[in-house]
Amino acid sequence: MAAIASCNKENPQPSVKKLTVVSSDLNFNSSGGSGTIVVEADGAVSASSEKPWATTSVSGNTITVNVGPWDKLESRSSKITVTCGNESADVVLLQRGTTLELDGLSIVDPVYLNGSSETYSFSFSSPSQLSAEAVNSWIGVQVSGDQIVITPETNPDKAVRRGSIRLTYGSVTVTIPIAQYPIFENTADWRLSFVEKKEEGEKVNTYFKNTVAADHGKYVLYYTTPGRLKNSGLSEPDFVRDVLVDETAAIVWEKVARDNRRYSFGSYLSSETSTVFYTGVDDGEYLVWAVGFDTLGEPTGWYSVASVQVGEVSPYEKWLGEWTVPCAGRTDVWTVEPNVVDESYKVWGFGGFDKDYGAAGAFVAIASFDAETQEMVFKVYENTAVSWTDASRGAMNALLSGNYTNVAGSTYYTSSIGTVICRAKLGDDGSTATLTGGTVTSGGAPATFHNIRWYGRYTNSSGGKSAVSWSNSETAIPNTLTRKE
Repeated sequence: MAAIASCNKENPQPSVKKLTVVSSDLNFNSSGGSGTIVVEADGAVSASSEKPWATTSVSGNTITVNVGPWDKLESRSSKITVTCGNESADVVLLQRGTTLELDGLSIVDPVYLNGSSETYSFSFSSPSQLSAEAVNSWIGVQVSGDQIVITPETNPDKAVRRGSIRLTYGSVTVTIPIAQYPIFENTADWRLSFVEKKEEGEKVNTYFKNTVAADHGKYVLYYTTPGRLKNSGLSEPDFVRDVLVDETAAIVWEKVARDNRRYSFGSYLSSETSTVFYTGVDDGEYLVWAVGFDTLGEPTGWYSVASVQVGEVSPYEKWLGEWTVPCAGRTDVWTVEPNVVDESYKVWGFGGFDKDYGAAGAFVAIASFDAETQEMVFKVYENTAVSWTDASRGAMNALLSGNYTNVAGSTYYTSSIGTVICRAKLGDDGSTATLTGGTVTSGGAPATFHNIRWYGRYTNSSGGKSAVSWSNSETAIPNTLTRKE
């Protein structure tokens, strides 16, 4: 019996885990909320939180954890202990600190506002309620929905002024720097001009000059093409503020860096009459600018601009630009741009028509350049490349033509493409031109065009071509064109 007992060894039973965490969702933002822990358990489950700001409740194998709002910047955490019998498991929850997301505002770099009193809105996102207050009396600020609304008073000074606003969310307050430009104003006391273009060594330098009649502080001389201002769609002062201030300041700061900061920003500015040169400037028309800055590189709001011609202008180029033309008791503006250089131009503005009336580019005509006489010649022209739909007549094209009255007293227009309507001859001053009517034969005798005008050409019900005209769109011939400054 003893021998049999000694061979009967005990076989221990494997341990069975009574508690397993299946999933947990305990990552909270500063607003707080509810999360869950799901477990597998062999028996009743209980749960407790390490920190009093997190509470727990149990339903079967699901533990719900509730967390309240948190208005501090730093994150906080708590350990949640789940128990089943003599087993337990710990799960850590994390709640992130409160945050503020700003669109267009920064706690580091100032937002620049225009010099006039305008309203600016900046969107924000914050889980905490946001309030705003101005540090400076000239700044108005309020919170409206998800927008921070800032309304500054008009800046009375010729200098950038600085201030700030305070934003409070939860227990956190941040300061937002604000800068306001001065009002930008064109001064007649800075008189800009082209001086000369000459070879110096291997370079060809173009000199511009600013003649200062009254002190308005320091300035930088700069030049652009006229097209940059026109194509920007900005007014002259806004172009200076939004484009030239940054460009010219960058040029000066580059000089400061290049010279290892031996000199300050103000050292590269002028305040009295001065001349500067640029290398590699092609002949043509330019805008020369003087942009005012203080010694720290902030704009003063003063500026001046002048249109100058660099080098010789070809007879063809003399017609380019804008010309004012009297028409039906008003003044129209004809715009002349290159088409085929030294041969033809694109011209629009006849009769006050917008070039895009009906369709984009519909009322743009092609005029010829007569190299022998140096005249701009307007001929009957139909813009067949662009059409639009008239409500009662269908597809229509613009026809540039004119009226003449024959010896019998009858008035006609012509659709004969290429017929000369009028010729424009430039005056000796280069700033005016005379329109003279072309002639046709009608009624057996010459007849002269007495106006130039647009017609709308369309196909009529019989399959032929007809035209429609517009009142008050006849530009009289003869006439005088004056270059628009």
